[in-house]
Amino acid sequence: MKKPKKQEKKAVLGIIFDKNKRILLTKRNAPGYSSWHHKWQFPGGEIEFGETPKQTLTREVKEETGVNIKILTNRPIVETHTWKTDKRKVYVTLLAYPVLYISGKLQTTDHEIAEIRWFSYQEINFSNCLPKTKELIDKAIRFFSPS
Repeated sequence: MKKPKKQEKKAVLGIIFDKNKRILLTKRNAPGYSSWHHKWQFPGGEIEFGETPKQTLTREVKEETGVNIKILTNRPIVETHTWKTDKRKVYVTLLAYPVLYISGKLQTTDHEIAEIRWFSYQEINFSNCLPKTKELIDKAIRFFSPS
């Protein structure tokens, strides 16, 4: 049997809070990937060549959700996760920024997003989220202080 192909990726995520401490999550539309499909996740994506992580985050959040944000810290929360399938193993470094919702109406034109929704912490079913969701929210809550 062939060994799975190995890849490394860096992703920037926004843990978006509104003034009521609700958290914005998007539902992933990835029918070809059963471990991701219809799982709740944070808005974000891969850093494009020449972008800073903050530029990536601002762009990705706007594209995926239609909202404008304020990044609450210069230092992201860093987590890692390894995705394994028969064909590949992907090691992902997650740079997660706690952010505050500023303005905008929830909408998306991104085909990878099936749904966007605000959740209170108690409403989140973490078993239906991508890995590290709970850990990242728990770490990000300490940064939340609306102006």
